Amino acid sequence: MHDSENFTAGVGSLPSALLFDMDGTLVDSEPYWSLAEERVLPGFGVPWTPQLGLTSIGVPLGVWTAGLFARYGCQGDPREASVQIEEEMVRIFAERGVMWRPGAVELMELAVRLNIPSAIVTATHSRIVEAIRVAAPPGALSIMVAGDMVREGKPSPEGYLRAASIAGVAPQRCVAFEDSETGVQAALASGAVTVWVPFLVDFSVPRGVKIVRSLRELNEDGLRQLLA
Repeated sequence: MHDSENFTAGVGSLPSALLFDMDGTLVDSEPYWSLAEERVLPGFGVPWTPQLGLTSIGVPLGVWTAGLFARYGCQGDPREASVQIEEEMVRIFAERGVMWRPGAVELMELAVRLNIPSAIVTATHSRIVEAIRVAAPPGALSIMVAGDMVREGKPSPEGYLRAASIAGVAPQRCVAFEDSETGVQAALASGAVTVWVPFLVDFSVPRGVKIVRSLRELNEDGLRQLLA
C-alpha cells in the first residue's frame, strides 16, 4: 500500500465509515455486465464487443447507452435498452450469485467487528444494488446510495457526500474505495480519504490518492494508517 504522494505509514484512528464503489471494487461484476449487454444491445442495433463493454466502466448506464445510440445511429429509446440490461443483470445475479473481489468480504466483516458503518456508493441502480446488499455479510453495507438516488452521478461527489451524511460523519473521516477514474474523482472531490484499488482499467492517479493493490492488504492497522 502506498500513496501517489509518498504515503507514510503510521498509527492513527479508525475511519468513521467505509464507502465502497460496487462494480469492480466490491464485486467482480464486469463478466455479468458483459453478458447482459451482449444479450440486449444487438437487438437495438449496437454492434457489441468486449472492448466496447469496457467503455462502460465508471459511467452511468443511461449515459453510456445514450452515447452508444448516438454513435451508431440506433433507432428506439436508449432508456429502454438500459432497463433491459438491468433486468438481465438481476436475472444473472439470481442465477449465478455474487462474485466478490478478493478481500472484499473479509474487509466488510472487519468493519462490522470494529463497528464501522459501511456503504455502497455506485452509479448502478437500486434494484441491482439490493442483490449485492442481501449477499453481503450481516451488518455490512447498511447504507446505499445508488445511481437512481442522486441527481448527478460520478465524477460528481454527490453520492459520497450523501453517504457520509447518512452515516452522520464528516466526509474527511471516511475512506472511499474506487477502481475507476470517474469514481476516484468523485471520492476525492467529496473530501474523503480516497483509495484506488486497480482493476481492469489504468489511468493517471491524482495526487493525494492512496493505492491499495488488493483489499486483502487491509487489516485494522491498515485502516488506521489510511487516516494517519
